[in-house]
Amino acid sequence: MKNSNLELVMENFDWEKVHKVMTFLNWRWCRYPEPDGVPEIDEMKELVIALVKDAQSELDQYNPSSSGSGGFSVTINRGNSGYLYHSISFELEKSGYL
Repeated sequence: MKNSNLELVMENFDWEKVHKVMTFLNWRWCRYPEPDGVPEIDEMKELVIALVKDAQSELDQYNPSSSGSGGFSVTINRGNSGYLYHSISFELEKSGYL
């Protein structure tokens, strides 16, 4: 039995749509030692997995836990049964107070 929905969330995320938006906006990532540029889909997925690991490392202290970078935000919520619910978003604009 799986203990998270991460695989399903990664499969259902529209990576191509985000890549089109990033290309249209010329949304560049700093990628030392590589030249800056719009990330490829594989790079986006690698970043999201790194964000998941970052959020999971804080899950015992904070539930839900989140992490973000490069326009992406990942949130993990541990349910009462221990099942981990993941969400991925790509944000262009955000405002508000905590």
